[in-house]
Amino acid sequence: MILFGTSSGDFGGIQRVCRHIRRILKCQDIAFREVIYKPEGGWFSKMKSRLKFTTIVRDYIQRDGLLLFSHINLLKALSDERIKARVAVLVHGIELDTQLPVDTYRLLNKADYIFCNSKFTEQRVGKMVVNGDIRQVYYPGLNPDEFPHVKRQESAAPLVLMVGRMASTERYKGHQQVLEAWPQVIARHSSARLVFAGSGDDIDYLKKKAAKLEIQDSVEFRLQPGDDELAELYAQSWLKVLPSTREGQGLVFTEAMGFGVPVLALAKTVAEEFIDHRENGLLAGSRNAHELAEHISFAIKNSDWRKQAGIKALDKVKELDLHKKFESELLSIIREDVECVG
Repeated sequence: MILFGTSSGDFGGIQRVCRHIRRILKCQDIAFREVIYKPEGGWFSKMKSRLKFTTIVRDYIQRDGLLLFSHINLLKALSDERIKARVAVLVHGIELDTQLPVDTYRLLNKADYIFCNSKFTEQRVGKMVVNGDIRQVYYPGLNPDEFPHVKRQESAAPLVLMVGRMASTERYKGHQQVLEAWPQVIARHSSARLVFAGSGDDIDYLKKKAAKLEIQDSVEFRLQPGDDELAELYAQSWLKVLPSTREGQGLVFTEAMGFGVPVLALAKTVAEEFIDHRENGLLAGSRNAHELAEHISFAIKNSDWRKQAGIKALDKVKELDLHKKFESELLSIIREDVECVG
C-alpha cells in the first residue's frame, strides 16, 4: 500500500507533478491512499490540518509499504521512532534556497529514496544527504502526446507566453522584469501580445504595473488555465519566457520545448541543462529590460530561427524522454514495496 502525501495548492509545478503521479498509479492499478495537508485559513485551521496529516502518516509508519511525499516539508510528519515503511520524497530545488531546519535535514536523511528534478538539484542534495538513494530524474509536465488534437501553429500576431505562478513570494520568476521590457518590444512589434498564464496573489499588482507602463492593451492574463487551454497556448506561442533566478528545474522549460516552442531563460541557471543559446532557445545574461527586449525582438523577427530552434527544442525533450523515465523510476521503487491490484 502506498500513502501519497501531498499539500493543497493552486496552479504550479508541484501540483502538476502530483497529478502525473496519480495518473501513473491509477493506470498501473496500484493501490494508494492520498492524504492532503491543507495549510490554509487561520492558525487553528492550520493546526488542525497538520494534526490530521501527521496522525495519518504516523499510523502508516509501522506498516509495510511506501510513504511517498511530494515535498520535503511534509517529512515533518514523520516521528523519531524506527520507521518500518519505506520513505520517498520529491525534492524540487527551490526549497533548498533557504537553510533547512535541523529536524527537516535529519528527516531527509531518513528517506530511502530522494528524487531530484535536475542535475543542479542533485548536486545540492548530495552535499546534504549521507543516506538514501538519490535519483536524478526530470519531472514531467504536460505530455504533447496526450493532446493529439492540438497542432503546432503559431498565432497570426506574435504571442509571447509566460507560464508560472504569479505570487508575491515568487517574484524571482521575473514577471515584473518582462513587463518592464515589453514597452520596447511593442515599440518594434506593435501587434505583439504578452500572455501570463497561472494564478497567485500578485495578479492585481502585475495588472497595475502593466497599466502604469501603458501596455495593458497588449498584456493578457489567463488565470489557472486547464491542460487543454495551456496546450493550445503553447501550440500558438512564438516564444516562451521565464527569466527566473531560482528554479530547481523549471518544469515549464521542458514543457514548452515539448510543444516545439523555443524558450528565453537566464544564463548560469538550471536552464542551461536544457537550452543552448541561439540553438534551441535563448539565454539572457541578465534581467535588464533592454536585454530581455532585444532577445524577445530577435525571436519575433526571425521566423526561420524560431522554426529551427523549435525543432531542436523538441528533439532535446525527446532525447530526455522525461515522461517514460520518470514513470520508470517511480515504478521501480513502488514495485519493491507494494503489489499491484486488479
